[in-house]
Amino acid sequence: MWKWIQSFLFQDNSLSPVSQNQFILVVDDNETERVFYARTLDKAGYEIAMAQSAHEAMNLVRQRRPDVILTDFYMPEMNGHEMCRILKDDPETAGIPVIFLTSSDKSADLVECFDAGCEYFLKKPIDARSLVRQVNTVLSDLKQEQVCVVQD
Repeated sequence: MWKWIQSFLFQDNSLSPVSQNQFILVVDDNETERVFYARTLDKAGYEIAMAQSAHEAMNLVRQRRPDVILTDFYMPEMNGHEMCRILKDDPETAGIPVIFLTSSDKSADLVECFDAGCEYFLKKPIDARSLVRQVNTVLSDLKQEQVCVVQD
């Protein structure tokens, strides 16, 4: 199945990484989804770390700053928006783009995502192409912002 996903992904050159050595942290309490996202992004050329909880993710972020964090919205103990708010309140981690992964249809949940500081969200179920495209878009936007800051 992974060979099929890889061939499907790379029929389109826009689905390759924006640049090499980009590090993505995938946070989801559901092992099946977490592994799917991680394998999909790994096959797309990204370096991946996985966390099954927001607490574990926070520890990983302290060890190595990711270029992007993908996080589930609903998780036990600390949910994704609480983790995002903590990250965005810390000057050391405030610039890390956060993509929420949610199955919620509630508009209040989406507002809460953006209020917490996330930049993007994807609605579950998420297909491999959409996932890679969204990560590429986030990283491309970040790269353009950095170029604009340098030129100003």
